[in-house]
Amino acid sequence: MKKIKAYRCEYCKKILQSYSGMYKHEKACFYNKESRSCATCKYLQEDLFFKGKRMTNNEYLIFSFRIKETFHLEPYGDVNGVLGESKVLNDEYKYLCDYEPGHLCEVFNSEIKLKTKCIYHKI
Repeated sequence: MKKIKAYRCEYCKKILQSYSGMYKHEKACFYNKESRSCATCKYLQEDLFFKGKRMTNNEYLIFSFRIKETFHLEPYGDVNGVLGESKVLNDEYKYLCDYEPGHLCEVFNSEIKLKTKCIYHKI
């Protein structure tokens, strides 16, 4: 085993061996407020997508089991013999389980990749 000297980003905790590399990284780090990136912007909203399309409000309500006609309860038992019931979507709504989490910028109203120096950035 060999001991090394390393540097850790104050914002995202990434570790690099070189000081110059970490210096460059911290200036552009998505979690550094000075970089004006999506990760620190009040317009960033995590959202759910499937097949490249944003989940609608109604689909989100179905996915989160808030509309009673769209799911049913199924009994389950664990290894300790404890019985319970879990919520399961009805067959016609199971396609919602194939979701992908993503980031949405409310200014652009579209899925975004984290970027720096956004002119619409707000803390």
